[in-house]
Amino acid sequence: MNNFNAVLEKINEIREIVESQPVGTYIYRGEPEHYKDVSSNLYRFYRDEKLSSNYFAGSRNLLENSLRKFITFTNEEEESEYIDMIQHYGGLTNRIDFTSDYLIAIFFACYGSTEKNGRIIALKRDKVDLWMIRFPRTSNNRVINQKSVFVIPREGFIDIRQDEIDVIDVPKDLKSYILRFLRKHHGISIETIYADFEGSIRLQRNNLKATSYVLHGNDYLLKDQYDLALEKFDEAIKLDSNYADAYQGRGIAYTYKDEDKLAIENFSNAIEMSQYNAKFYLSRGNVYAKIGKYENAIADFHKADREQIPRDHIVLPRIYLSLGNAYAKSENDEEAIKILDHAIRILPDFEDRTGRRPSEDTYNIAAALYNSRGNVYAEMGKNDLAAIACFEKAIELEKYNFIPYLNLSTVYMKTDKREKAIKCYDKLVETMAKSNFGTYLCRGRFYAKIGEYEKAIDDFNEAIRHLKLSWYHALIFFYRGTVYSEIGNFKNAIDNLSKALEWPHYYKWIVAAFYNRYNAYLEIGNIEKANEDLNEIKELNSELVEDSSPSFLFSMEMVPRDPDIYLYPPLHGWEVDLSP
Repeated sequence: MNNFNAVLEKINEIREIVESQPVGTYIYRGEPEHYKDVSSNLYRFYRDEKLSSNYFAGSRNLLENSLRKFITFTNEEEESEYIDMIQHYGGLTNRIDFTSDYLIAIFFACYGSTEKNGRIIALKRDKVDLWMIRFPRTSNNRVINQKSVFVIPREGFIDIRQDEIDVIDVPKDLKSYILRFLRKHHGISIETIYADFEGSIRLQRNNLKATSYVLHGNDYLLKDQYDLALEKFDEAIKLDSNYADAYQGRGIAYTYKDEDKLAIENFSNAIEMSQYNAKFYLSRGNVYAKIGKYENAIADFHKADREQIPRDHIVLPRIYLSLGNAYAKSENDEEAIKILDHAIRILPDFEDRTGRRPSEDTYNIAAALYNSRGNVYAEMGKNDLAAIACFEKAIELEKYNFIPYLNLSTVYMKTDKREKAIKCYDKLVETMAKSNFGTYLCRGRFYAKIGEYEKAIDDFNEAIRHLKLSWYHALIFFYRGTVYSEIGNFKNAIDNLSKALEWPHYYKWIVAAFYNRYNAYLEIGNIEKANEDLNEIKELNSELVEDSSPSFLFSMEMVPRDPDIYLYPPLHGWEVDLSP
């Protein structure tokens, strides 16, 4: 059962209790967790202070004395109204908050204590002595919006085990979904519940703290400390369960941890909570593209395009970059080129009439667009000169990114221009910092291509040592395992290929990994294991094993590309072909 159906089922469970009795039978209280008792805050103060006198008499005297220090009442009703106000502003009184609206009680049962189940207490009015119930007369917005009813128990607490009281559990896992349901379908939210000046101050305080957590979470994302980032985003959501940017950040962290289902769920939450959804659709679409669900990705990118109001000159090209890449991956090259060309046209000029240069982000996104367009031309197989021009333009715009160098060298190798390819790799090693795993990955791939396998293995070892992005581990293990196969070290080949195959099997080169391990098992005489891999291969690609003689493949198709994930502060991803 999906979350929406679970929410409806819980709401209907409560509604059935409400509608089983005449209108006005119940009053309701929502609590974010199952407290030991239902009591007034004055009773809790009285109990904690271990005051020995009778609560009913002692608390009344305590309350009156504390109030008359500050104000003189002309009559009992005026005093009661003043106490009503104190109750709503968090002071100590003998009242317990209830409401005449069960939906508002549901809100309070879900707001807060995210790690614990909440509860709703439905109290039958006709079973309670009338003097215990008070409907406040104040015109305070909060009282009106919360449809407040006060219960004033003689003993200071309510025994919820009584027959006239129904208690409904609210599972912790449904709290955030119910809050969004109430906001969307009934207009009940933290802003409407606390719609007064004091409530605004409280909301501001919570919002500032939640924003602080989100900013810290973004810092951890940029440092590749994803678990610490998740802790900060979780804290922000505890303070504000409708904070779209906190769900966005959590989605990005899960994406980099390869927990794609959780990433999509969090981006979906962000979309539902915000009226400015472009960046959230962009992020979710990029995860869909990452896992090969290109139709879903394309639909999200189009939604991101429509939602971009006002039109942002940096975010909009990002959307078109992702959209163009998705069309390319779904083998619609013509549409991909058309979209990437349009994105390049709408970029701001690289130097306006005043001589001012655009931001670094503009150069980054322009380089990414040219790089992606080059990839599409290279894939089309008949536009190598156009591909080379695109990669050279990308290098001109952002010379310290290894991906255009890599792709340019790939096209040179493809067109038998080995000397140019070698110069490109030499430039790559000179330009990139030696701590960049991409430098070693690219050079190792090049050495493998020209048959210098020992040098290739050395570079793959260095790539793993410097690696930060976890996704590439599987790919490097695949390359290193294949090289070990080529030099006859089948034990190491099997170990590395097995590590590569621990990762999700939606990557296109997975078939090649199974095939190479299958051949390695044949070489060492492990027929049983080889046959297991053969069955996997036939399920994935039945035409691959027509030739029974062992041969080791680096890849049959373009290796899937690193995802573009929109993040503030911004990160930019690249479309990259890493197939040798």
